Amino acid sequence: VVIEPRWDEADLFDRGVAVVFNNTGDHEEKVFLIDETGREIIDPAWEYRHGDVFYDPETGKFGYYDRNTGFLHEPAYDELFSYGTADEEFLFVAEYVSMEVEEDDYRPLNYGVIRKSDGKVIIPISYDGLYDGIGFSEGYILVANEIHGRTSDLDYGPEYHLFDQNGTEILFPEGIMPYSL
Repeated sequence: VVIEPRWDEADLFDRGVAVVFNNTGDHEEKVFLIDETGREIIDPAWEYRHGDVFYDPETGKFGYYDRNTGFLHEPAYDELFSYGTADEEFLFVAEYVSMEVEEDDYRPLNYGVIRKSDGKVIIPISYDGLYDGIGFSEGYILVANEIHGRTSDLDYGPEYHLFDQNGTEILFPEGIMPYSL
């Protein structure tokens, strides 16, 4: 593969895609994703972030590119992140609950999970948290919603939900809830 030099730096190709860089001055760089012909995969106005996630500064939304399938998900989410590399099968997505800013510039988010290969929402974007910051473990992920009040035998605290990688919720037996050290 021969591509005319147009960038200041370039990573090696991985599954037909490379990350390339142009220095724009003032210690800033513009980062692009290109295919093996040198064609830019994402809109040049978008900012590459990590793990093939990019950001559209005009809309304030995030999108991603899946190297395995060539699926390009245009910017549509308030936050989008992974706990690993571009090889991961799932991405974690978050949407602002409201546009109102609370104390310390905090805006509450609802979290969910999408499958990278087709953009399908696997876990609804309606939970307060994805737990342990590790994503799926042994094919399962724990999510939670805060409970403000008393529910059954439980006092205040989170309501837990366990999902498998297909988005099927696994119900805990009555009186059983997850515990983590």
